[in-house]
Amino acid sequence: MNCDIIKDLIPLYIDGACSDESKYAVETHLTKCESCKIHYETMSAPLEYEQKTQKVKKAHKIQLFKASILQSALFFVSFLVITVGVALEAATGINDDNGYWAKTLVIPATGFLLSLANWFFVRLYKSRDSFAFASAVTTFACICICGSWGIWHYSGFFQIALLSCGLVYINVFITIGLTAASAFLSSLYAKLLGKE
Repeated sequence: MNCDIIKDLIPLYIDGACSDESKYAVETHLTKCESCKIHYETMSAPLEYEQKTQKVKKAHKIQLFKASILQSALFFVSFLVITVGVALEAATGINDDNGYWAKTLVIPATGFLLSLANWFFVRLYKSRDSFAFASAVTTFACICICGSWGIWHYSGFFQIALLSCGLVYINVFITIGLTAASAFLSSLYAKLLGKE
């Protein structure tokens, strides 16, 4: 069969829209004609590229979905811990234990929640490590600021609150734990978004 006719049939052959006779004619001709075979490979290559591109786009969408779930879960857990802390604090009478739940749950969870605002700026950071470090520092700073407010609220001494940065009455292990968790989770979040 003439090469020009085969070249006209190749797009139909690739799409599977030709008759069985035309399909057989194209396949037979491609085994004998190197020029038409190269033409066929050239025409069919973009389809393979598109399929690979679609797979990459689909994988990227899945990663974005996972990142969104992680961020939403952290917001939800932070709000839940704050709510539980406030409820427990409200149930505590006015005595020496007043403020215990605020210092143990509400203040650290509020600081962590506030530090999650940094996650909205992940694209501004050059690397995943710089983002994780900034998130850890932001978490630590937010917990200290909230702690200072808590100390001032419960003691009335603003200068003491500033000097202690909120770490005197707050469980230091919770602060360190949340700071480390912030570094790990923010690194995971950045990885899910494709940041190197």
